[in-house]
Amino acid sequence: MSHVHRWTGYPFLPDPALLLKRLRAGDQSVLGTLFFHFYPALCFFAERLISDAPIAQQIAEESLGSLWQHRQSFHQPQEIKQFLYINTYQACNQFTRSVSNTEKTITAIACAELFIYLSEIADASQWLQQRLLQLPPA
Repeated sequence: MSHVHRWTGYPFLPDPALLLKRLRAGDQSVLGTLFFHFYPALCFFAERLISDAPIAQQIAEESLGSLWQHRQSFHQPQEIKQFLYINTYQACNQFTRSVSNTEKTITAIACAELFIYLSEIADASQWLQQRLLQLPPA
């Protein structure tokens, strides 16, 4: 398999140097080729990091979109793959941190509501005790 390019390991991608040249020139068909090639692997990678398939797919799509936005910054074909995986990894970490922060916020809100509820119960208990003391003796 001498036609398998070392940077990808897959024979169906065109010559990496030509692919990079066309990407930098703004050829959108190259993005389709890269999407077809990298999207499944990026989804798999992201899902292993965050255990949420729909979010993993969204992150993979955003990474490929970001690739297009940064296409002028690539000088070597292997930088494309590196960029996609690093970008996906960072997006997964950001998602995990945001979920963690959201969970902490929800926990804090639940605790505050529980405290208010318990305070109301304590107030009701005091109110009831006062009313019972005001009743005439039986």
